[in-house]
Amino acid sequence: MPSTLLSKLIIPFFLSVASSVSAAELIFHDIQQDNALCPYMGKKMCYAVTMDGPIEKGDAVKLEGLINRMLNMNGLSSRLGYIYLSSAGGDIHEAMNIGRTLRKNKVQTLVGVNDKCYSACVLILAGGVSRLPTGEIGIHSFYSLASTQKGFDYEQEDKRYKVVGQEIEEYLKEMRVSVRLLDEMMSTPATTMRVLTLEEQQATSLFGFDPVFHQYLVANGYMKNE
Repeated sequence: MPSTLLSKLIIPFFLSVASSVSAAELIFHDIQQDNALCPYMGKKMCYAVTMDGPIEKGDAVKLEGLINRMLNMNGLSSRLGYIYLSSAGGDIHEAMNIGRTLRKNKVQTLVGVNDKCYSACVLILAGGVSRLPTGEIGIHSFYSLASTQKGFDYEQEDKRYKVVGQEIEEYLKEMRVSVRLLDEMMSTPATTMRVLTLEEQQATSLFGFDPVFHQYLVANGYMKNE
C-alpha cells in the first residue's frame, strides 16, 4: 500500500470523550496483509487497533461506531481484523458487550509482550475468535463498589454476586470459552491479582482459537489442519 495512503489512515480513535484523562482509547495500529492473523474475509483490506485504558460504560457502542465508520476506508472496503488489549480492567458488563461486538465482527484479540490485560479486560480477550496473548493476563473475583464499603448489605451483595456469576457463565459459553475461567476467577480474592501461566491460559481457553474460526482458516488455506 502506498505510504501516502497509509499516512492518511494512521489516526487515533477515542473510546471516550477527550476531556477524560483516564479514558480508554482506540489507536490505529497497522494495516495487515491477507493472512491467518487478519484474513480479509471478503473485504479489500484488514486493519488492527490498540485498545488502551480502563473499560467504561459506552465503550462497546463507540467501538461499534468505529467499525462501522471504517467499513469503507479511502474507497476500500475494510474490516477490523484484530485488536491489541492493554487494560487494568473496569466495568464487567461493558467488557462483555465489547467481547460480543468483537465476536460478531470476527475480530482476533492479542495482548502485547509488554502489555497487561487484567480483571474485566480478560472478558474482552475471551471475545476474540482467536486469543493470542503474550503479555500478562491477570484475574480475580468480581465485585461491586458497594461491597468495598464498611457495613455493606451482605445478603444484597450475595444475590448480586450470584447474578453476575451466572451472566459471566452464559457469556463464556456463548464465546465457546471454558467456564473453568469463571471458576478460577471466583477462587481468587478480589483484593489480589493472579497472573496466569501459559498453561493456565490454554486450560481456560484464553490462548487459542475458536473452533469455528479455526476451521474457517483451515478451509481457506490460512492454516494447516494439525
